[in-house]
Amino acid sequence: MLADVSPLTTSAFAVRAEMPLAKGDTLSFSMTQPLRVEAGRARLSIPTGRTKDGQAVRRSVSAELEPTGRQIDLAAQWYRSFAPDREMRLGVNWTWQPGHDAGTEPEFTFLVSYRHRF
Repeated sequence: MLADVSPLTTSAFAVRAEMPLAKGDTLSFSMTQPLRVEAGRARLSIPTGRTKDGQAVRRSVSAELEPTGRQIDLAAQWYRSFAPDREMRLGVNWTWQPGHDAGTEPEFTFLVSYRHRF
């Protein structure tokens, strides 16, 4: 089905800052963009039917691979280590244009984690 793909230009980035607080707490902030195709196209050979003798009938379709949006993720996380074997994390993520789709609404994710090693 995939007949040809042009050379692709992609991008991704991540910036993170971490700040130690009192009592072993840590606060972190990050801004990231997941891998995104900036430029490229693909040519597809799509089956559209069959002839009477069973041969596939195909149609060639060209598609731009650049998405309509640009996903940006902002995150804040608090971390505390209670002892060498116990820790807790709380976080919130805000995602702008999830899936690099300009038509999607922003998403919020709240995270809670507790770990106890035995």
